[in-house]
Amino acid sequence: MRHRKAGYKLGRTTAHRTATLRNLAAGLLEHGQITTTVTKAKAVQPFV
Repeated sequence: MRHRKAGYKLGRTTAHRTATLRNLAAGLLEHGQITTTVTKAKAVQPFV
């Protein structure tokens, strides 16, 4: 069971999830705003 496990899996493998979050954060810092889903935005918040 996943009770009380923090974080978002986003339906991806660990490497794919890491790359996705890294690219979202880089895009946000580069452009100032990005278009994404609410879940991905919440997942990338700690990195920005």
